[in-house]
Amino acid sequence: ANTRPVLFVYGSRDTQLKPGESLARLRRPNGRLPENVSTIELGGNAHALFREDVMAFLASWIHVGGKH
Repeated sequence: ANTRPVLFVYGSRDTQLKPGESLARLRRPNGRLPENVSTIELGGNAHALFREDVMAFLASWIHVGGKH
C-alpha cells in the first residue's frame, strides 16, 4: 500500500497535549512507529510551535518526501 508521510510536531513543555502520551498512542504493539510517521519534539516550546528552525525543518521534510 502506498501510504503518505505524516509528521507530528510536539513542544516538549506542552501541557495541553503531552508528547509522551501521544507518541505512546501512535506506536504499534512492537513499540515502533509506523514507517510513514516522523516526529519532532521542540525543546522549550509549549503548545505554540512557530519557530524559524521548525519552518526550515518542515521545508526540508517536504522536499525529501517525508523521509527524516
